[in-house]
Amino acid sequence: ASVFPPPFPNGWFMICKSEDLANGEVKEIVAFGRAYALYRTFPADTDSQRRTTHVANKHLGLAHMVEAYCPHLGANLGVAGEVSPSTNCLKCKFHGWEFDGDGKVVRVAGTDVVPNANIKKVYHVCETNGMIHLWHDSEDGAPKWDLVHREEINSTDYYLAAESLAFVNCHIQEIPENGADVAHLNVLHKDLVGDWAPNFLAFHGWSATWAVDQLKPHITNMKVFEDIKAWNSYTVPFASVQVEIHQIGPGLVTLDFHTPIGTLILHQCVLPEKVTTQRVRHVLYASSTVPRPIAKLILWAVHEQFNRDVPIWCTKRFEPKPTVSKADGPLMAFRRWYQQFYEASSVSFADALAQETMIDW
Repeated sequence: ASVFPPPFPNGWFMICKSEDLANGEVKEIVAFGRAYALYRTFPADTDSQRRTTHVANKHLGLAHMVEAYCPHLGANLGVAGEVSPSTNCLKCKFHGWEFDGDGKVVRVAGTDVVPNANIKKVYHVCETNGMIHLWHDSEDGAPKWDLVHREEINSTDYYLAAESLAFVNCHIQEIPENGADVAHLNVLHKDLVGDWAPNFLAFHGWSATWAVDQLKPHITNMKVFEDIKAWNSYTVPFASVQVEIHQIGPGLVTLDFHTPIGTLILHQCVLPEKVTTQRVRHVLYASSTVPRPIAKLILWAVHEQFNRDVPIWCTKRFEPKPTVSKADGPLMAFRRWYQQFYEASSVSFADALAQETMIDW
């Protein structure tokens, strides 16, 4: 365990889609080895003054995320919480304690005397691009960067085409590191998805570049060109795709597919639920010129390629000082870049694993 990086890097992480949290709804969320309560208030006149996020549906209230446990007797607010329609506060159904958006107790059932108490931790939430994100920080600090709002996603020119969900048992760094490992593309991902043709007849051809963004150092940019070649050299017409990939912090990736029939925007969102349990969601938006069946086919192909990596991630050993070759390209540069998301205060892999296996009561 001592060779592994910390399991929970700092950054923005996608919790759920905006449409998955209705007004007045409360959900328990498990992430970073702990429990949270995620809830959405009912729309209020003051929301426009408080909202610092981009929500296309103006009929939605504000999303909040707090530590799951009530400071009174420890009820899990993700399970035993509700949003009071009269006060728009998070209410514990155990004893009727109510908390405002800052986690402060504002009302207690059966008494006019309100204790000076707060939910222990209130977290930074950003809602944009049709998704709710949580800022995770080992020192509970404020967000160090803002998420990029994609206007096109919230316009009528694009639609939500498809999505998928997977759970991968590995360290979180393995998944984004895979993108910078350009050497494996023409090996593991050479065969056509579906295995409908042997690679001596037709195969994927890949070329890629990788670089850290000079203006936003928490972002890396890749350009990937993929085509299908037949009989070793013939490029199949209309089968080429150019993909712009942006790794945004430790757990968010956007992939812009530029095709002859339109653009698709794929979000790959990795959330460490536990030390070695990664929840991976793919959310695909497509321009109106792309037929839905084609968009679904593209996500299916992405997921088929993704599934080729999964058994390797789940069974490989992390090599802190790998023996590299010239073919490995920017792999070690990626590791140096990714280190910025760990702090001296980040819980170690061994300590997080020990805490995870303890009985929490």
